[in-house]
Amino acid sequence: MTRETVIRRGRVAAEKGMTDTCKVERRTGISTSVVNGVTVTTKFTIYTGKCRVRPWSSLGKSIDQPRTIAGQFERLVRIGVQLPLAGTDDLRDADIITILTSAHDVDLVGRTFAVRDPAIKSDATQRFVGCTEVL
Repeated sequence: MTRETVIRRGRVAAEKGMTDTCKVERRTGISTSVVNGVTVTTKFTIYTGKCRVRPWSSLGKSIDQPRTIAGQFERLVRIGVQLPLAGTDDLRDADIITILTSAHDVDLVGRTFAVRDPAIKSDATQRFVGCTEVL
């Protein structure tokens, strides 16, 4: 069996485990209405499709990171999101992932995560990105 065959089978198996769906968006700018002063973020969709959400700690890393932001203590919860390789090759830091459906955890639906570690890897079977939840 060739390396390519093993990787191809691994990708098929990884995608079978992706029972959630998500949308990945990139912010392109901010505009403010001169009429009412409302600020609107403009963005475009990079990817919509299957995914899987995992705790970051399953990789042996800390699940949360305490930080002081603007004088206020906050705990940033780390999450890992698995995506298929196809269609997700241009992920960048600060892209936003919104969970659209979840087969096994309804509490995930509607949650949003900011990409913090857009992963690249030789011989990958999936794209695994480290994220923090956007509250």
